[in-house]
Amino acid sequence: RFHWLVLISWQCMNFFAASNLFSIFSNFVPEWRCGNGSLGKNCTVYHNCNETITFSHVPFHSAAYEYRWICNNSFSASASNQVQFFGFFFGTVAFGFASDILGRKIVTSFAL
Repeated sequence: RFHWLVLISWQCMNFFAASNLFSIFSNFVPEWRCGNGSLGKNCTVYHNCNETITFSHVPFHSAAYEYRWICNNSFSASASNQVQFFGFFFGTVAFGFASDILGRKIVTSFAL
């Protein structure tokens, strides 16, 4: 019985810790090249390229890569990250107050 409790506690902790990894998977931008040029993250090359932009090996497709939040649009990656952390902060405060009023068991059951 104790081992099951530890396992469940560990899984809940992993669930909440995973939200801190969100920025890694949302803001990753691989290096690119214009045509057959060298790899880099030079925005001048990115904007002035008349050939196909080719990205280096992409281990996973991030939101920044998919939506081309690169160079002039890089603020979008930061904005999405800020929205996620604001939601995390707001949720922590809101569910904290709710658990004080309604009780931890009810709020935790609702949150999960």
